[in-house]
Amino acid sequence: VKISVMGVLQEALVELQNLSFNPSVAKNGSFSELVRTLQQQLSGAESLLNLWLLAQHKHATLHALFSSTVSRAQCGDHADAFEAMHSAWKHMMAQAAALPSLQETCAQDDRNKQV
Repeated sequence: VKISVMGVLQEALVELQNLSFNPSVAKNGSFSELVRTLQQQLSGAESLLNLWLLAQHKHATLHALFSSTVSRAQCGDHADAFEAMHSAWKHMMAQAAALPSLQETCAQDDRNKQV
């Protein structure tokens, strides 16, 4: 059985949302705050992963287009722009690999803006 990270993340968000509506949780301020914090963290992680997946798809498509010297020569400035974006993508993914904790990766300043 293949389990997707996004599927598990979405299930956890649903469970936390259900938990937040539980009257016992609502009465316990500190636990309720913990549930809200976890919801925010997981929601941020989901947003970042969705952005990365979209960027990865676009990058792969453009990489295939600009991988040949003929197409690079024909596209001129666009090829240069892709090369700059390609370098930024590799740098961002290297940074993400250096922080294997999703929570730490998402907490990095302007991580969503890098994509």
